[in-house]
Amino acid sequence: MSNLDDSAIDRRLEEMAQEIAECRTGQQENTNSLEELRHLTSELADIARLHQQALRLSQQREIEDRTDIREMQSEMREMQLEMRGLQVENRRILDILLNQQNENGDGS
Repeated sequence: MSNLDDSAIDRRLEEMAQEIAECRTGQQENTNSLEELRHLTSELADIARLHQQALRLSQQREIEDRTDIREMQSEMREMQLEMRGLQVENRRILDILLNQQNENGDGS
């Protein structure tokens, strides 16, 4: 009976050794998975940082563009005012010339 007990103990020890080996394999797989997860997380963080930088740059450019547009609009308003002034002046000169022509034509 001691042989049966010894063989049963040996079988159980072998089973336990196999279970321990499977646990170690699973643990190594988990360790590998965690390392891969850390790597992917690091890559995602890098992508997020790059995205944030691009977003900030885009926002900065948008602000600069808006400023440029406001300046151009202001310049255009000034040019329109100058053009209106020139049109008024041209009209005044034309009226003077036409009146002179009429006076010269009527007096002849």
